[in-house]
Amino acid sequence: MTSTEREPTKSSCACRRVARGAVVGALIAVGFVVVNRLRPRPPVSQALWDADPIGPDDLAG
Repeated sequence: MTSTEREPTKSSCACRRVARGAVVGALIAVGFVVVNRLRPRPPVSQALWDADPIGPDDLAG
């Protein structure tokens, strides 16, 4: 009685491990992007805007 499935070679196991790691890394990266987009950021107040040392007039000339 012989099995019709071949035993996986070392290179195919290594490829699967690399592919699995890439998928996990991509999921982690997507998770960071989603968390950063959902995190509320404080709006820029007028006092901070006025206190900015470089304004459009400074950049223009």
